[in-house]
Amino acid sequence: MTREYQVKIKLAANLRAIWIIFEGNRAVGVEFDRNMMTSQIRARREVILSAGTTNSAQLLMLSGIGPKEHLAKFNIPLVADLPVGNNLQDHGAGFLSYTLSPKIQTAAQKLQSNQSINEYIYSRSGPLASSEFQAWLAFLNKQSVNPKVDYPDYELYFVEITKEIAMSELGLKPEVYKSLFGPYENDPMMLCASQILHPKSRGTVRLKSSDPYDPPLIDPNYFDDPSDLDDVVAGK
Repeated sequence: MTREYQVKIKLAANLRAIWIIFEGNRAVGVEFDRNMMTSQIRARREVILSAGTTNSAQLLMLSGIGPKEHLAKFNIPLVADLPVGNNLQDHGAGFLSYTLSPKIQTAAQKLQSNQSINEYIYSRSGPLASSEFQAWLAFLNKQSVNPKVDYPDYELYFVEITKEIAMSELGLKPEVYKSLFGPYENDPMMLCASQILHPKSRGTVRLKSSDPYDPPLIDPNYFDDPSDLDDVVAGK
């Protein structure tokens, strides 16, 4: 016999949390912005913060929880002196790119072919039924840290990349994009990337200002630990 539960959750879209409201050391609510108007919502029990890796840290620091000296720079009243924004870990990577021969059918051509479309419609199989990455992944162990531990140090993945993907998805500055892909932007390319899985380098998330609309300053501090670079090179 199953029991029905009444779900008492109200989802509010298009809101932006500005900071957490504290009474002493207790979180009692959240101040938010909606269409350039601020409002508050109060919690009788608890406030659950789940704003992602960088925005959770930003909200905490804006609300007075973070490194004391850093918050003092922006005259943010201190609630708790804690190392919020420290120990940031990200997966550094290096890559090589290759241009494909005109004789090779590109992934885009395969996805748009009548054969692939019919294959998906009638059997839910073929290129349209899987990720481009699915058959192009390898997790490898360079056996340099501890040969007795069988876990991968780096990941190799191969993906066909287009001009549109390189410009919109990689987040490269225009000058970097031009130097890397400019001469080949009209040619189909295959990207081979080596990405570390257990980075030892540690970065930070810091406030740019006390304005909640200013994006935080993110410093991944890639390859500060030399062994991270060794792992990436081992994959190449």
